Amino acid sequence: MAKSFKQNNNNYAIAYYRFSSHAQNEASIDQQREQAVLYAQNHGLTIIKEYTDEAISVTREDRPGFQLMLSEVGKLKQAVLILWKTDRLGRDRYILSMAK
Repeated sequence: MAKSFKQNNNNYAIAYYRFSSHAQNEASIDQQREQAVLYAQNHGLTIIKEYTDEAISVTREDRPGFQLMLSEVGKLKQAVLILWKTDRLGRDRYILSMAK
């Protein structure tokens, strides 16, 4: 029998920010953070941890912030992951399903 998914019933959120190349800049991280904080405030969420990867392509699974986030998800027990866009997390279906 398949294990059913049960969402954590709290207002905790984590946020992940990423930009992919040196042609972009850290301002994109700041902009993503601004939007995440605004989203959290508008939805009654508290961001308890933020993860970043700067100038690292989404095609790499070994992104330090991404890997740290995956390793801590079970301990933090947040209800929500805030992303500016899904492509910040990954574009490959394998990576997205692994993260889920």
